[in-house]
Amino acid sequence: MPLAPHTQFDHYEVLAPLGAGGMGEVYRARDTRLNREVALKVLPESFAHDTDRLRRFEQEALATSALNHPNILTVHDFGFAPLELGGAPFIVMELLEGEELREPMNQGALPVRRSIEYAQQIANGLAAAHEKGVVHRDLKPENLFVTKDGRVKILDFGLAKLRPPRNAPVGSDVATQKQLTNPGTVMGTVAYMSPEQVRGQDLDHRSDIFSFGLILYEMLAGQRAFQGKSMAETMAAIANAEPPDLSELNSKVTPQLEKIVRRCLEKKPERRFQTASDLGFALESLTTSSAGNSAGIATASASILLAKDGWRDRLWMIAAGVLGLALLAMTAAYFKRSATDTRAARLAFVPPENVSLGNTVVVSPDGRMLAFTGWSADGKGQIWVRPLDSFVAQPLPQTQDAGGLFWSLDSRYLGFVADGKIKKVEITGGPVTVLREGQSHVGATWNRAGVIVFAPGFGTVIHRLSETGGQPVPLTVLDQSRQEDSHMWPSFLPDDQHFLYLARSTQRRQNEICLGSLDSKEPRRLLTADSLLGYVEPGWLVFVREGTVMAQPFDPRSFELSGKLVTLAEKVSYIWDMASASASISANGVLVYKNSRVRNIQLEWIDRQGARIATVGPPGESAVERLSPDGKQAALMRNDPRTGAYDIWLLDLLRGVPTRFTFDPNGDRTPIWSPDGSRIVFASDRKGGLYHLFQKAQGGTGNDELLLESNSDKGTEDWSGDGRFILYSSFDSKTKSNVWALPLFGDRQPYPLLNSEFNENGSQFSPDGHWLAYASDESGSNEIYVQPFTAEGKLGDSKQRISTSGGNQPRFSRNGRELFYVAGDGQMMAVALKPSATTFAFEPPKALFKARMQTGYDVAADGQRFLIGTMAGEAKESAINVILNWTAGLPR
Repeated sequence: MPLAPHTQFDHYEVLAPLGAGGMGEVYRARDTRLNREVALKVLPESFAHDTDRLRRFEQEALATSALNHPNILTVHDFGFAPLELGGAPFIVMELLEGEELREPMNQGALPVRRSIEYAQQIANGLAAAHEKGVVHRDLKPENLFVTKDGRVKILDFGLAKLRPPRNAPVGSDVATQKQLTNPGTVMGTVAYMSPEQVRGQDLDHRSDIFSFGLILYEMLAGQRAFQGKSMAETMAAIANAEPPDLSELNSKVTPQLEKIVRRCLEKKPERRFQTASDLGFALESLTTSSAGNSAGIATASASILLAKDGWRDRLWMIAAGVLGLALLAMTAAYFKRSATDTRAARLAFVPPENVSLGNTVVVSPDGRMLAFTGWSADGKGQIWVRPLDSFVAQPLPQTQDAGGLFWSLDSRYLGFVADGKIKKVEITGGPVTVLREGQSHVGATWNRAGVIVFAPGFGTVIHRLSETGGQPVPLTVLDQSRQEDSHMWPSFLPDDQHFLYLARSTQRRQNEICLGSLDSKEPRRLLTADSLLGYVEPGWLVFVREGTVMAQPFDPRSFELSGKLVTLAEKVSYIWDMASASASISANGVLVYKNSRVRNIQLEWIDRQGARIATVGPPGESAVERLSPDGKQAALMRNDPRTGAYDIWLLDLLRGVPTRFTFDPNGDRTPIWSPDGSRIVFASDRKGGLYHLFQKAQGGTGNDELLLESNSDKGTEDWSGDGRFILYSSFDSKTKSNVWALPLFGDRQPYPLLNSEFNENGSQFSPDGHWLAYASDESGSNEIYVQPFTAEGKLGDSKQRISTSGGNQPRFSRNGRELFYVAGDGQMMAVALKPSATTFAFEPPKALFKARMQTGYDVAADGQRFLIGTMAGEAKESAINVILNWTAGLPR
């Protein structure tokens, strides 16, 4: 049933229908939170229980949300309708004004120049999708939208990354219009399929390039490349025939352009353009041949490339060098631009080879340098600095395992946290200086007078500290009436006296940006936001809401906000628990950020030799926690794309169907089962910034009951087989992890079991309850240890080290005859045991297989299978996005 106007979906209000198709009904809607119009795509209630349609609909949301490109439709949100409206899933997308590419193509051939312009944009969008490992598989004019300003957007990733069924029935009608896509039968629209698609073979990104060639051919010729009286005839022509020469159908098509189209339409994938980036470069060469010498070099390279494939690698190296020099020149020119230059520029930097980016990236106040955290292949982390006008990033010595980066306002020094201390280092070299012992922080800012304003940690307020060190002085006070639990992420204004900061609330989505002062504790509340980035000249307050970087005009003298909100970047990496975004701004209009990445995890049963037995459930952002005592279900943590927080789901292992178990918008994590499987205990931060323990009946009925609240973060670890004790990890102010026991009898007062100066975690009871296994870094790296556990709930004196080369996540077999763990090199290890009530005898550990785990794991009752989460598809390192001079031309 169509939705009536004013129907409410969460914070989206339906305004009017826009259209309908096999994959859903689309409505114009209003986002009441951000006050913008959006498109709301709803899977019809009649299809909500159709497993295939539901799977494709969720696939579209996951595939498209991983992409962020001007030529790809932006997905803002994904969720489920209220139960009273059928509970159908919905996707929230940007609202487009314009028409499908099919509309102008129905009028005949398009002008050559316009066809090339559209083709370049499509190729750019495909290149971005392919770079993220997403293959469209149903590219056609109906899935391409031309906005009123001439921008082409790729739509409908409902078939993305799905395997086409082999020997699928193909129907009988000629495939040209929307109705020819038969969901669940033919994967794609026949008239725009590649030869490998019509043959039912495995596909990769080059299939999209063939479909692209068919669309470009039709734009130029005014007719399809392959036409048959039936679907079967069309498929046969795609597989075996050649289309008519373009030059015979359109005399304005140049030989160079026809050659590009022909190369896209090669029957064998290896003879086509191998990437959409190559294709886009070749198309660009057609429009830049008269743009000067540098463009002429690129044109010549592309032309020779088309004529002599054997020179391909060498020529692309030349072309890449030319483009790299042009990029470097553009960046350098930015810093020399005149005051009246209003051009903005967008760049992307990848990390150094074999270095993985951390979550922290900050731009210097003068906008000339990036500082970021990165980890090398051997797991060592440090700070890297890269000037924007250089290709090279350099590591900063003596900054191992650093985090919490912040700049001095003169851009000379970099502050950071390491070893529980706030430190500083001059970026041109020199010794590291300790500013404050025994402190970390959640945000810091440094003014010209040498004053550092910082937040010492969660549950604290903003403090003042001299750049020479000394005793911090509190500057703000938590407002309990507003349920504030932390003040964080301060940022100085130009007067060096006032600063902005974020007041985090225990009620998510009620965080506020406030104005503070060095000489007053009275705050001024400005607006709600999830995170704060800071102030930018000539008068913008920049912040983050729901993963979107936004700016609003702000007067730094009167402290008044005015004007409309402006969106600067979307899908920015954001950590809800920390109210922290992977983004930074400079005072002169440089924005840097990392896009959020949804890990596509596939749960798999793996045998003791490492062979895959079966996949379980749909891929997604899921983490294996624990198998139920009867082995029929698994408790998972799954990321909610609407909130960025984790919820607990229960996965039916026989049917592969996940069911949501917790529904609070805050974070829920680390579920464990009671010995009889009737209850689940988990940690949640729903009462504020700290994680406390809750329990709930396994069937999902009843309320979530608070089990334990204290003044530290907690995570559940295990439940003894006799039901008497729960083990949980607790984190103190020095970030050390300790193991505590919660007795479920007597006075029920928790007490520490392992509370040393080292990190202890991953504790597990043996099935008979006589032994405790855990991981500790007391030797310098995590290793597995076992200690006796008495009936009184105490640890015995004897302790034995089990692992020999690193170890984490110990798991006892159900019969207590083996202990499994993951070694430092990722090998799944097995240790044969011969324990008794008084002795713990064991054999040397044996390697079973390379785990390849992306999440936790658990072991089946028979000890022969492991449920593991592995990466579905190739993992790619994300880049650092840079927008130069983003304030240019913005409305005030």
